[in-house]
Amino acid sequence: MDIISRDVYLPLLCCNTLVSDMEKDRFLDLFHRLLNQTAATHTFQAESVVLPLPAFNILAHIAQQQPERQQAILAILENTLTNWSKQIKVCLFYCCCLFIWKLFFFVLLNSNYFKKN
Repeated sequence: MDIISRDVYLPLLCCNTLVSDMEKDRFLDLFHRLLNQTAATHTFQAESVVLPLPAFNILAHIAQQQPERQQAILAILENTLTNWSKQIKVCLFYCCCLFIWKLFFFVLLNSNYFKKN
């Protein structure tokens, strides 16, 4: 669904001439946020790290064809980097916590308290 959404629906809806540029920009931003959150949810479920990429080809096409919409494109790229930063922080936090717990149990199990006399 992610590929179809990004490669089919996004270009169709962002190039619609019946909608104003402001509405297109708003939709573009919300749609990228939705795709990022969907990827983040799959990341947490799969216990892996996936940094979702925005639709660069569509953003580049919009930036070339309509330079007045470059601010919206920059906002989308900034949101993407912010989401990446959040995902990396969460991953590092859980990795550190897991390491500390493993170290704690290793020390606890190898301590003299549990060794038989």
